[in-house]
Amino acid sequence: MIKRILLAALVLLLAAQQALAATLTVGGNGTVSVKADGASVTLGVRASGTDVVETQRDVNERINAMTEAFKSLGIPDDSIATDMLNIYPYTNENDEIAGYSVANSLTVTTKDIDEVGVIIDAAIEAGANTMQLSGYTASGSDEAYQEALSLAVKDAMEKAQVIADAAGLTVTGIQSVDETAYSYSGAPYKRAMGAMEESYSDAGTQLHAAALEVSASVTVIFDVEPVEE
Repeated sequence: MIKRILLAALVLLLAAQQALAATLTVGGNGTVSVKADGASVTLGVRASGTDVVETQRDVNERINAMTEAFKSLGIPDDSIATDMLNIYPYTNENDEIAGYSVANSLTVTTKDIDEVGVIIDAAIEAGANTMQLSGYTASGSDEAYQEALSLAVKDAMEKAQVIADAAGLTVTGIQSVDETAYSYSGAPYKRAMGAMEESYSDAGTQLHAAALEVSASVTVIFDVEPVEE
């Protein structure tokens, strides 16, 4: 009987201690810059005409020429993908169909940043008249993210220490660490070319690699207790 009473009292004591246990929840962020060494570029053809079949044929011929130009540069098939294909009519002031607009584009991905300008130039020579540099990539992004995670945890720990000191608390441990966000951003160059065939020169397209930011965020729950005086 006495043992049961002592056991019940111990359970109640532990429950009371857990109820009184204080925690501090803090978010941390970390960002690492990494130089881009690859990119994705979307190149295409847009044309309009009164005959939808002829207009589509014109666009398809130029898209096929672009594809062959990319392959001649040694770009593998799995790095070339159709990005968009649209055919839609447009009307005149009397709301009658006046013609058709046809657009088709390909996205080319390369791990060699120096190759992007050559790809753009080849596409223009083959008949492309629209272009958008979709974004940069970096082969070291995984390592950069691991570093960003480490910085995020350190940031959370430093914040927790500052808050605890100001509140008269002591950080005694960590209950949990949750990875809450991941971002990978840069400043991709975007350009709508329009009728670039008429203004294209032999100077060649040059791109300068962007610095990408790899960021991580965490939420850390700390155990805290009042400072003993």
